[in-house]
Amino acid sequence: MQLFYGILAPLLGISSLVAASPTQSASDLMLELNSKATSALENAQAPTSRKKCTIANADVRRDWKALSKKERKAYINAVLCLRKNPSKADPSFAPGDFATNPLFHGSETSMSGDGEFFKHNGSVSGQGTVFIPSGNGGGCIKNGPFVGATANLGPLSPGMDGMEATSTPLEYNPRCLRRDLGRYAIDNIQIMQDEFQGRFPDRFLGLHGAGHFAIGGDSSDLYSPSNEPVFFLHHAMVDRVYWIWQALHPKQARNIAGTITTGNRPPIRDALKSDPLN
Repeated sequence: MQLFYGILAPLLGISSLVAASPTQSASDLMLELNSKATSALENAQAPTSRKKCTIANADVRRDWKALSKKERKAYINAVLCLRKNPSKADPSFAPGDFATNPLFHGSETSMSGDGEFFKHNGSVSGQGTVFIPSGNGGGCIKNGPFVGATANLGPLSPGMDGMEATSTPLEYNPRCLRRDLGRYAIDNIQIMQDEFQGRFPDRFLGLHGAGHFAIGGDSSDLYSPSNEPVFFLHHAMVDRVYWIWQALHPKQARNIAGTITTGNRPPIRDALKSDPLN
């Protein structure tokens, strides 16, 4: 995704390995970093290794702009099909410039465009510390294959002004999918490319959060952004950047940091690799 290519060497801790030329585009730099990461893994892979998954046969996540129109339609139809199928979750637990970008230009081969205009006073992110000015949308998606798409969960913790949180967050709550595309979060990425998750007390979103708030609307909800089809494309790029970092830092690749509560609230012990996920 061209929107999220603005990741430079400082983020990956390899400023000594690669330096961008004045004319080098962000996408070219990402490809160069990707090549270095692949080479690092090839060198680390033992020639006699019998692992089934290797550099040669590993699945490759393709960028949206690299897909043909036929492949884009197939992906969109798969998402629409998935949204129509019943949930596999236990019902007893939870009942219930963008205009020309091929991802958002609103054609039948895009992930739909902006939302209808909805007068609102922007969005708030970063635990209430980062203000995102409103764009020209904010309402229901107005064009493209996801017009009429329904979100059935949430909003739980919406960041956009005018989106009210439901009082029953785990119950069935059908509503339209909303977007508010805007450049503010994108510019934030381009200015501060050396951090990934952000520094909320300093009002800095970071790459991950900025991707969500560039889309706006339902994507701004901390707990249910996966209602937004573009969520998976954004996180594919997040995963890619993390994979590059892991490949270039093999000794730290499996390290973790942080506690077992979100935002360390309430304060508690650090998480361990042996902790079960449920």
